[in-house]
Amino acid sequence: MKIYLLNCMVTGLPFVKLICRNMPIAGIISIKKECADSITEYYDYEPFCIEQNISYIAVDTYSLKSDADRERLLALDVDIAITSAWQRLVPEWFIKHCSIGIIGVHGSAVGISGGRGRSPQNWALILGHKKFSLSIFWIDTNIDSGKVIDTKEYEYELIDDISISYHKAAICMAEMIIENIKNGNIVKGYGVEQEGEAGYFPKRIAADGMIDWKRKCCEIYDFVRAITIPYPCAYTTINGHQVKVVRCKYMKTESTLLDSYHCGEIIMIAANLSIWVKCRDGVIEILEYLNEDGVEIKEGQIFDDCNFKEQIKNIIERHNNEVGLPVASVLCQLMEQDGENGDGN
Repeated sequence: MKIYLLNCMVTGLPFVKLICRNMPIAGIISIKKECADSITEYYDYEPFCIEQNISYIAVDTYSLKSDADRERLLALDVDIAITSAWQRLVPEWFIKHCSIGIIGVHGSAVGISGGRGRSPQNWALILGHKKFSLSIFWIDTNIDSGKVIDTKEYEYELIDDISISYHKAAICMAEMIIENIKNGNIVKGYGVEQEGEAGYFPKRIAADGMIDWKRKCCEIYDFVRAITIPYPCAYTTINGHQVKVVRCKYMKTESTLLDSYHCGEIIMIAANLSIWVKCRDGVIEILEYLNEDGVEIKEGQIFDDCNFKEQIKNIIERHNNEVGLPVASVLCQLMEQDGENGDGN
């Protein structure tokens, strides 16, 4: 059986390595290095393929719409293709070319149907979910809508950030692929139609990462860990300069000693050079940050603020204007909550 992987991002590397160790893979279809400038998390899989003695098929376009890409892929003998880090729809001609089909992976904290679309793992952490549901499914011409082959859940620990979420997803996906090839489900084309109303998470961009210091400390912590490296990171600004927060901890406290501080105010710079910042119900301790402009940071300064609910509203509006698909219900519910239930205002 000839199995190819579609993968062009560094977040897909753990899955690729796990699969290649546990079952025979014919090759990896990826994007040429010189054609990958717009892919921020691009990874060059050619050296890995050489090391593993498997084929490396380099395409020119992410959409696979060029004549040259079509010619390259139609020349392959493909039974199954697996997309693990390929954030574009696969053209119908390639789906039909694979003798068994193309397998995709998607999930969200609310399942595959209710959480289609972009950045589902980032959104799960931002929204404070404790579990993530991941499915492998047969890719069709629509977004994450194909028949489901298998589903597994994994739990989030408080220390997990977005990188750990991707690692857990890689293990979970590899397990499902291997198990369902061994039990014959994939070869037989087994799949179950999705149920429930479809909802889509919007795409996130770097500008969506500004911290609202009026939120609860646990919510700010979740926000930071959800979009930390390899993403652009949560950020705050001071005197017009951006400071990116890579890693933090939080201290929830009801002490009246902090009542005189404003949300966003730097309470102290500790002996270990961590920065204590007042938030709604405690303190965020910034342990690691990027101060690329070299702006002076000192006690008593107040970081600029934003409104989290307005931020979400703008993301939804952008999604509606660009995509026009129904937004995941959990985001709609968030917009309906008052300040005591998540927006901190």
